[in-house]
Amino acid sequence: MHRNCRTHPDNFCYVCGLFCVKSQRRPITNQLKNIYKLYFECPLGDQDKSWAPHVICTSCSRGLRDWLNKMKVSMPFAIPMVWREQNNHLDDCYFCLIDITGFSAKNKHALVYPDLDSARRPIPHDISLPIPIPKPQQIKIGSDMVEDVHADSTDANYAPEDELLEPQTFTQGELNDLVRNLDLSKDKAEFLASRLKQKNLLDKDVLVSHYRKRNFDLAQYYTTDGPLCYCNDIEGLYANLLQEHSSFDWRLFIDSSKRSLKAVLLHNGNIKPGVPIAHSSISKKPSSICRKFWRQYSIEHIYGISTVI
Repeated sequence: MHRNCRTHPDNFCYVCGLFCVKSQRRPITNQLKNIYKLYFECPLGDQDKSWAPHVICTSCSRGLRDWLNKMKVSMPFAIPMVWREQNNHLDDCYFCLIDITGFSAKNKHALVYPDLDSARRPIPHDISLPIPIPKPQQIKIGSDMVEDVHADSTDANYAPEDELLEPQTFTQGELNDLVRNLDLSKDKAEFLASRLKQKNLLDKDVLVSHYRKRNFDLAQYYTTDGPLCYCNDIEGLYANLLQEHSSFDWRLFIDSSKRSLKAVLLHNGNIKPGVPIAHSSISKKPSSICRKFWRQYSIEHIYGISTVI
């Protein structure tokens, strides 16, 4: 019945029912079917049905093998996903109710999975559903069935464990944080983003050219008057920076030298970073510039003044 489904069933693991990206999908082999039966005490079926997944995620595949080899205590659940044919695509189709658009290995944990008549979610272990313990004869049989995964060349989809780890891509916000932490200029930030893009280490919606205009949203809060550039809307600037402005929490620091004059609002206690609110490239007459600057603010903004000559 998947013909009309929003999402193809093979985007989900047959065992746990979770969405898995392409690099995390593995075929359901006879070896895995046998281990599945040993652990859950029921056969793995529905592989001839179009309305059920036909893949297993790497987590469940390794989990079953590790349990059999006593490298792992148990699977996360006692009863796996139970699949049945859907009655309709409106409210009884697992694959229509889950929209995986825009999700990747990095953010797929945010997906919400429904519990339906046609797709029963896994049930964890409890007193009534104890953890199975593989018997010695099962381990022997399992060792014959499950060859060394690293030496298995019969599986066309096999990839070494190191290759199963999908690269963790940067979102726009994460890349912005990295650029800020490295204190990169616009050109260097764009260069870094370009190189990461070449290596496919950025999400699809990340813009390499973002840093060319990174100051545009803040420019509206500043005015240029001759040699002086100053903030014309402190409240708006703080709102854009997602900060709360209180004159009792911030003090005005003015640094004046022969070449320039700078004004920064510093947080009392230095818990938050300073906010630059004025700059002048000419300081031959610092007093006149200061008067012009101070006129832009009410007296409560000038909570404390420190001047370095």
